[in-house]
Amino acid sequence: MSRLQAYRESVLSLGYDFIKSRALQVAFELDIFERLGTGSKTAMTLAKEMKAENQSLELFLNALTSLGLLEADGSAYRNTKYGREIFLKGRLLYLGDYIKLHTHGFSDWAKLGEVVLSGKPINQPDFFKINDPSVTAGFARAMHNTAMGHAEYLAKKLSFRGAKTLLDLGGGPGTFTIHFLKANPELRATIFDLPTTLETTRKFVEAEKLTDRVQFQAGDFNQDPIQGSFDICFLSHIIHGQAVEKNEKLFSKIFSHLNSGGKLIVQDFFLNPDKHSPQFAALFALVMMIHTDGGRTYSFEEVESWIKEASFSHTHRSGLNLPRSISLLIGEK
Repeated sequence: MSRLQAYRESVLSLGYDFIKSRALQVAFELDIFERLGTGSKTAMTLAKEMKAENQSLELFLNALTSLGLLEADGSAYRNTKYGREIFLKGRLLYLGDYIKLHTHGFSDWAKLGEVVLSGKPINQPDFFKINDPSVTAGFARAMHNTAMGHAEYLAKKLSFRGAKTLLDLGGGPGTFTIHFLKANPELRATIFDLPTTLETTRKFVEAEKLTDRVQFQAGDFNQDPIQGSFDICFLSHIIHGQAVEKNEKLFSKIFSHLNSGGKLIVQDFFLNPDKHSPQFAALFALVMMIHTDGGRTYSFEEVESWIKEASFSHTHRSGLNLPRSISLLIGEK
């Protein structure tokens, strides 16, 4: 096969990739993984349980098996060894809430062309609003799912030497704060987020028995005041949801609440100077284009310029190997 033909075939294959993601979403919608649990069942047994048509369900189970999401055991199907660790509720590395978040916004992608032409996002999904606690809680749990992929690793690698107080701004479920506190016994933290989000945050903190070391501040960090001063501000996956002007103002606000020698740690999907790599960061910009007013992914250079404009003395990039092109940029006061 020539290089041209190989490239052509790769593009044809790309056109089918949405089927893979949709199959994963529907597997969670139908509770396939939960129904299998740690055992195995035939398509006929599952069809009876689900009141499904046997042949169509078998086709679906075969497709999931082809993707490596299930294993076939003769005529029966079962979760894979690793699938049991990430697909079953209650497991530490469970991903179901995050996949359900994708399901929630799946129909929005049909409007991508419209957004590209107009430059205007579609209506923001409910998880960006504060009037539905149950949906907001689902979003917070989804953020916990993703954070668990490297929160413990990050807590072990980041040095908080000499730091006593941490501000987790827009901290969501508080997953990173929880692991930072576990790794640094002298550290105390404040998690700042919307009131409905903090209802879920408190549950995660209580489950880890860390309520005596965590304070909660409710509000909109772009509009409401922050109480206190801190040695470290952790800003995780916030800047990609906002336009440049809001981020610049936020960095200046953070600076005013940091103690002398304090650090701002920005975690996000950073772009290289070419703006089209890494691939995940470039694609994630489209998620923000659809769902936010001015949000996108940014390059290291862009964010470094905001840190300097906010009067931080210097910046440096972390060399940690984190998933999905996540990187850290650190500014010191």
